[in-house]
Amino acid sequence: MSADGRLQRPGQPLFPAAPAIRTPAMQLMNPRGTQIAEQEFGLFQTLIRRLAGIALADSKRTLLVGHLGRRLRHYGFATYTRYYHLLVSGEHPQEVQQMIDLLATNETYFFREPQHFDFLRDVLRKQPQRAGIFRIWSDASSTGEEPYSIAMVLAEHHHHGPREIFASDLSCTALAKARSGGYFILGHAESLGGLGSRLQMLQPTVYRHPG
Repeated sequence: MSADGRLQRPGQPLFPAAPAIRTPAMQLMNPRGTQIAEQEFGLFQTLIRRLAGIALADSKRTLLVGHLGRRLRHYGFATYTRYYHLLVSGEHPQEVQQMIDLLATNETYFFREPQHFDFLRDVLRKQPQRAGIFRIWSDASSTGEEPYSIAMVLAEHHHHGPREIFASDLSCTALAKARSGGYFILGHAESLGGLGSRLQMLQPTVYRHPG
């Protein structure tokens, strides 16, 4: 499927090919890998915005080089332009997903946005027993801490009616971790309120204690 939602035939390019970009030879390599020219970075800014809606700021150039440099080494490419051509050719959808996974921000933790959960608590207080299924969509759920946090709030308010929590994310890698439900509790102690009653809501398969 193309960036605008239209069906795409296998092998059909995602976007027009990039123009030839001349990169000074001294800029191609450094001890940590291939460097990226300004025009090349612009191509990736446009591509990731169209594919995933991610606005990659100019300050993120080092991040892009760090994450995508390994893909260049994997294919033996000397420039980011060659990797860009591979992505937009339409012949490597798995590599496009790999690129999105590497550039998507997955920073999250339990109860990351307190105001969102305050709003949910207010809804539950006003409608403790609403008719039908109580459905919540956790968009950009990353590695799963947000949907699990939502489930904790529902449990805290004794909401025992039928409910569904739908979690989605652009990153397949993040969703795989969310499905596994494995978290190191020491890294989440503060957001879980000091490992109190909230932690007890998690099943043993949801959290793991290191050591």
